[in-house]
Amino acid sequence: MLYSCEELVAIAEKFELLANELIKIAKKDNSRSDPKAKTRNRGKCVFPAEHSKVKDNKDHFKINNAGQARNALARAGQYNKVPPWFKGSLEQLKNSIQRAVKQHFPSIEVSKD
Repeated sequence: MLYSCEELVAIAEKFELLANELIKIAKKDNSRSDPKAKTRNRGKCVFPAEHSKVKDNKDHFKINNAGQARNALARAGQYNKVPPWFKGSLEQLKNSIQRAVKQHFPSIEVSKD
């Protein structure tokens, strides 16, 4: 299919507008992953990036809903040694996750197992 010069210019202008919109969106999304950003839209997590026990400046164990909370409990139970990103003992890690889940989702059964 052949296009006239006017049609190609119109297509290029639309493409440029779309590209600029995508750049704006990417800049907004990038601010959420920046640990030094003033506000981040990560929701609830047991160990946010700025937590004193987190070494790698990343969020760990998101608990925005009951499914994520159950998953956090299950993943914590799978650890047999302290993960490299955590400053503290394995018992502290598991207890923190259990407390956070119980606080945010009281209906979820939390056992020591």
